Amino acid sequence: IVDRYIEEQGVGPVLQMVGAHDSIGGLIWIFYLSKNTLKARTLAGVNAETTSGSWQIEVLQGTALAVLPRGEGVAVGTADGDVYALNASGKLLWEDHNALGAVTGLVFVSPPNNPKIYTCIVSDTGHAVRSLDIRRDLLSETPLHLNRLAPPS
Repeated sequence: IVDRYIEEQGVGPVLQMVGAHDSIGGLIWIFYLSKNTLKARTLAGVNAETTSGSWQIEVLQGTALAVLPRGEGVAVGTADGDVYALNASGKLLWEDHNALGAVTGLVFVSPPNNPKIYTCIVSDTGHAVRSLDIRRDLLSETPLHLNRLAPPS
């Protein structure tokens, strides 16, 4: 068992889970969404019984989860239509608040000949499918560390 969710902690069952091999750090990551929490765990190997790193962050009403290109982190969509991308350390890389409804799907496409960019395709309950072009060279070199993912007030 890698992790256990205890209902007394108010976390609830795992709703979605994705895994990735971090091409930069060489670690195997699992990311899972439960009620209002996004958790991340690293595994020493595919059959490891212990974890070698972890973090968690509060996210209200997470609805979709996808691994970033090259396994460098995870993106989470919310019922409010927000999308947040976090690096493997749980720090905020970028965010978007332009959906027409709850996010229902996230897909990442990365051109094989240009590692500096990737596209995030977002679907939502407002019957929209949109794309966000992400340029790595425009992302902050010191991502934000947050305790909670929420739109700007």
